[in-house]
Amino acid sequence: MPQLQNYKRQPIQRADLPKIVELLAACETVDQLETNRSLAELQRGFDNRPPNTIRHYYLWTTPDGQTIAYAIYGIRDIPGAKDTYPSIKVHPAYREGNLEAEILTWCEQEIYKLRPDATLWVSARIDRPHYTSLYKNQGYQPVRWFHRMSRTLLTPIPQPQFPDGVSPRICEGEADIKPWVDMFNNTFIDHWNFHPTTLENRRHQIQRPTYQPELDWVAIAPNGTFTAFCDAHIFHERNARTGRKEGWITGLGTRRGFRRRGLGRAMLLLGLQQLQQAGMEIALLGVDAENLNQAQTLYKSVGFETIQTSVSYTKALQKQELK
Repeated sequence: MPQLQNYKRQPIQRADLPKIVELLAACETVDQLETNRSLAELQRGFDNRPPNTIRHYYLWTTPDGQTIAYAIYGIRDIPGAKDTYPSIKVHPAYREGNLEAEILTWCEQEIYKLRPDATLWVSARIDRPHYTSLYKNQGYQPVRWFHRMSRTLLTPIPQPQFPDGVSPRICEGEADIKPWVDMFNNTFIDHWNFHPTTLENRRHQIQRPTYQPELDWVAIAPNGTFTAFCDAHIFHERNARTGRKEGWITGLGTRRGFRRRGLGRAMLLLGLQQLQQAGMEIALLGVDAENLNQAQTLYKSVGFETIQTSVSYTKALQKQELK
């Protein structure tokens, strides 16, 4: 018997976010994924939604008002876009039966109404069989693996060596948006499942309340071309929860035509130095396991080690599956 009909569904409003904090905390006790968030973090995400994306938020409660699940699905709102991203969480006390699968199916049905040709994407750590089984049983196919890598910052970091004439500097906000976007798109155009970024997306990125300009660096060629970048970030509230001093390399790339000159390594070392100077003790990053530009080799060469692996699943919606 379907379970979903036993619960009340409602769009999530900002006033509902404390309920999501409690739900995520309950899920974290079982899942151990560090996906719990503070109220301030959820409020920032709710108030600062990225451009070119439609997001829908829903909450499920019991008849007496207890929060038992939420679902979010994002849709890329640009011409020709097909990628959508459903995400669900169900309270551990309500995971018996088929409730998670029913909510995921509901998300698929709602997405189909907006994007009948949608391709759905979800991700799960390979050491969390609860989620990998959920997606596989719902017809999602594994297509790509990603590693999280870690490096201590308590040991010396080699000095970056830049090619002659290439100079690193901190990004200069609005003035750098256009050349930065051009560099980014020319850096990742040959990467798997690449979607070009836009001026609006970059502007949104640097206007976020948590943006850390001192950790956002570019390398400039003598003719002014943006050749490479390294973006780092410190999630201070997460560090406060975990008691760790971690910093992330959230973006790293070298523009086509400037590769194999040591720019990627130099920018990575520069980013690590910035995190170290900020007092961090651990550096983290994510990498595509099948990256064509030997990114893993670069990361290992400066001391990174793989600490966990996730898999991306995809599913193309078909009307007959959604009856």
